[in-house]
Amino acid sequence: MDFTGERFVPDIKINNQIQAEHYHRYESIKDLVKNKKVLDAACGEGFGTNILAEYCSEIIGIDISEEAIRNANKKYNKRNISFCKESIEKLPFDNDVFDVVVSFETIEHVNEKIQKCFLEEIHRVLKKDGIVIMSTPDKGNMDRNGHNHFHVKEFDKNEFVQFLSSKFNTIDLHEQFYIGNLSIIDNKSKKLLQNIIYNNDDIRSNYLIALGYKGEYNNEYGNSIYIVQDQSKETVDIQVFYALGSENYNEEESIIIKTPFTYEKIVKHIPIDTNTPIDKFRIDPISIPAELEIYNILIEDSEGRQLDLTSSITTNAFYNEGNKYMFITDDPQIYVDLGDSIKIKTIIIEYKILEYKLNIQNVVQSRVETLKENIKIKEEQYRDISNLKLEIENRNIKLEEEKLEIENRNIKLEEEKLEIENRNVKLEEEKLEIENKNIELEEKSKNLIKQKIDIENTITWRIRTRIRKILKLEK
Repeated sequence: MDFTGERFVPDIKINNQIQAEHYHRYESIKDLVKNKKVLDAACGEGFGTNILAEYCSEIIGIDISEEAIRNANKKYNKRNISFCKESIEKLPFDNDVFDVVVSFETIEHVNEKIQKCFLEEIHRVLKKDGIVIMSTPDKGNMDRNGHNHFHVKEFDKNEFVQFLSSKFNTIDLHEQFYIGNLSIIDNKSKKLLQNIIYNNDDIRSNYLIALGYKGEYNNEYGNSIYIVQDQSKETVDIQVFYALGSENYNEEESIIIKTPFTYEKIVKHIPIDTNTPIDKFRIDPISIPAELEIYNILIEDSEGRQLDLTSSITTNAFYNEGNKYMFITDDPQIYVDLGDSIKIKTIIIEYKILEYKLNIQNVVQSRVETLKENIKIKEEQYRDISNLKLEIENRNIKLEEEKLEIENRNIKLEEEKLEIENRNVKLEEEKLEIENKNIELEEKSKNLIKQKIDIENTITWRIRTRIRKILKLEK
């Protein structure tokens, strides 16, 4: 079967992106079709139907192309798989017969009338708890690549959800990206994988993948990645780019050095035009996903003086531990910013390929699990810190209460002290009053004594006077 651009043909090598995107869509729904009866509507030459046949109890693939169905029947002959030439406008099946209807890259190939008929037909043939799984190009982002003349009516995110919502209760929308050599299917709202892998929540999606639930919603469709990579390389292509200031790296002016593939340490001296000052350069040490150990990045001037720049490099690695870097893109890059413009004679790189036949999905999944475990540890540490903080706060509250109690006691003691002082003042006043009374009594006593003396003197004077009179008379 020839490739025309309308249907994917896996036997014809086009590029990794198309292959990864098509295979990934089918691989990502394997768990959703386990032991289910499935319809693959617009199945093309049948490669995806054949993938799902490994998991479902029965699957039927239909396509309007007689050539595609003839090829599918000839190529794929599992016991639970069948193909027939039919139109999506009117499905030749009874009501409520399929658990899942799959239709990838179909809906945009027909006009609005047929799109509506197709959706009604899908709803009709699905069981009451059935699911439709449908994909389409994201018109909002794919427009930048030019119009596909095979497409009649495309959708953006809002239009796609609105279209499916006209017949299905719940829509679970995901986005499919292709970056480097990875196809990523990510939940539209969570964007877990693109944030973890690329630390970028503004990556444009290529395709929309939606699950429409006829019955109750269940969140079974998770985030996933897929890779198609060429691992048949016998040589390592080391490519060096260099530039000055705001200049972009120029592919035509880059330097490519081929070296036999080896797991031994690679040391390469890359000559640079010494008449051209540069202030930055980039080294692409290999052109496939790989785990590398980078020992040294040095520059050498015309007089043989070397400067070690290893500690100042940045990369597009998925992650690194020390000098070991895990690259999951097919274009690993090492960046060096010199700061000032320098005339360089040679760039020296020393590194080792630790592994290059990477199972990217396992690498990413392992990293995700590690990050999740780290998050769990941090959450536990946060809980411990929170508990300790709460305990300290409780202790501080208790100390504050004790402090307040002591202050209240001190206030009470001060009040008692004041009361005693007031009593003492009162006693002093009473004492003073008594002393004043005593003084007054003493004054009265003195007066009385004086009066007594006066009386006595008067009496004495009178007695003496009488005696003198008597004596005078006697004479």
